[in-house]
Amino acid sequence: MEIQMKNIFIPSVKGNIGDWVYYTSVMPIRELSERVSFVKDVHKSNILSELLQRSISDKREIEISNYLAETDQRFLNSLVLAIYDTLPQWHPASIESTFVLQNTDEIQGDVGLLEFNGNEKIIPIDGQHRLAGIKYLLEKYNNKEIKRNENYPILADIIPVIFIAHRNDSEKNRLRTRRLFTTLNKYAVKVNKQEIIAIDEDDPMAITTRWLVENDKRFYDGRIKIKGGANIDINDECLTSIENLYDILTILFVKILKKGSQKTLTQMKRPSNKQLKAYRREGISFFDCLANYSPEIKDFFDSSSYGEIAQNYRQKGHVLFRPVGLKLIANLLSKIDGQLLEERFDRLKNLPMNLNLLPFRGLLITKHGKMQDSNEAKARNLLLASIGISLNVTEVNSAKAGIAIITGHNKNKIKNSHIPTTINDLKKIDKIKVN
Repeated sequence: MEIQMKNIFIPSVKGNIGDWVYYTSVMPIRELSERVSFVKDVHKSNILSELLQRSISDKREIEISNYLAETDQRFLNSLVLAIYDTLPQWHPASIESTFVLQNTDEIQGDVGLLEFNGNEKIIPIDGQHRLAGIKYLLEKYNNKEIKRNENYPILADIIPVIFIAHRNDSEKNRLRTRRLFTTLNKYAVKVNKQEIIAIDEDDPMAITTRWLVENDKRFYDGRIKIKGGANIDINDECLTSIENLYDILTILFVKILKKGSQKTLTQMKRPSNKQLKAYRREGISFFDCLANYSPEIKDFFDSSSYGEIAQNYRQKGHVLFRPVGLKLIANLLSKIDGQLLEERFDRLKNLPMNLNLLPFRGLLITKHGKMQDSNEAKARNLLLASIGISLNVTEVNSAKAGIAIITGHNKNKIKNSHIPTTINDLKKIDKIKVN
């Protein structure tokens, strides 16, 4: 038996963009959960509507639910909701009765209340996962399956929404709503890495990156490239870019220290202050070890003439003065299990560190001096094999592909036995002969 919902009045501001009339409003979280259903009747075909419904990710709804349940400073963007069949009644407010304003004619009739009688059909045009997260949360909350926060009760939340009218009486009107759905979802711009690093207050890699750049003398005053993208020019005076620093910390926390998956670490709950201090210590320790491992990096960190030093080493082909080289070193360390960071670095002490040497020559840099970052894994796996690290099947194939590029031989003719097992073998891989 379907429960008849009571009348509610929702404060709203009326506006228009193009030929769409919309109402900017707020809804109590429980009313939103109970009155709004998932997408249907946007397609004439039920199968297509179901296809749209199935695009909602269960994992994403759980992530949003956990964020709402665990975060006191939670916030959501407005959900865009389409109303059809029965439309709410609009009650304009009388501005003069409440405020003393000039030029009230400009806003008269645009502020008021939407009256919902419970017969409306409401679907999300933008915000499907937010709605799914809210519904999932309230189901668990009502069943007492999640912890209730008495200071910030979920049921007190008022969610921002935007209402539009959707007509389901013709394919033309369904197409109109589908086009709006596409506009709001397909063309949404994902937050880029620079923006995450600059503003994310939950991602420990972003927080630690900012802290290092602002507080560690080895990284401020131009030693890290902040603007202009991730690429480093041969004449740049910095060590690397802020995006590359973020990538290195990601490898450190996820692959080396195994703090959790990248997705887990970047999900929506901020680490405690104690945890953030630990992340900072570990980031500092990594670069301490890097400086002990590489006199050239130590030279850069310690000198006030760091710009000239960076240019000099980069122009001479030092691998660690390229973003791909720093990332490669971090990835190499992640493959040496069960040892302290200092001991891991010690395993790498005899590896080549110049782009003019094998395996970098021909893989990371072309004969014309162009960097080939996409070959980092191939070079890495050849280096790992040369220091006695066992490779899995994927890594073996990657190493063989690297040999094929260096030698010019057909990859299918490269055998497992051609993969170097010592650093001396590595130095001679360009001399490999195949049948």
